[in-house]
Amino acid sequence: MGVADIIALIAITVTLFGLLVAIRGNNKQLSAQSFIAYTEKYDSLIEKMPNEVWNNRNVKDYPFPDNNDDLSKKLHAYLHLCSQEFYLYIKGLVEVQVWKIWEIEIEHNLCSPLLVKEWPKHSEYFKLYPEFHEYVQRVQDVGPGHNCASAYNKAFHWTAALSRRRH
Repeated sequence: MGVADIIALIAITVTLFGLLVAIRGNNKQLSAQSFIAYTEKYDSLIEKMPNEVWNNRNVKDYPFPDNNDDLSKKLHAYLHLCSQEFYLYIKGLVEVQVWKIWEIEIEHNLCSPLLVKEWPKHSEYFKLYPEFHEYVQRVQDVGPGHNCASAYNKAFHWTAALSRRRH
């Protein structure tokens, strides 16, 4: 192996390293953009919720309105947003740290008296997305904080291992 071959090998190694750094930086940027976009969607949905109802969603004996189509549509939109975030997570398209932030809020809300009461009205629709439907059922059965989504994430163990190595 001559000097030219060694120089070429070094150049290829440096180029590959630079490419890996660029890809990692791009992935972080995409993750941040995704987080911001979904946070904005969430904020927009919550702003449209009736304040009194949303602020009391965790009050067990609160008299939530029955057959309120407007509220039902807004809760359906919220559940749809949750299903999108769940999809991104189980496909490994969002970082585990981002999902963990979303998951706390999602599971807390899914177990709220408001969404426990409303879920049966939306359950049939979400059977079109069986993994999300099962996830909601499971969370409502066991309560928040059990990391129920990880069972559906095909890339969970791989992304979790990468995440642990980065920190």
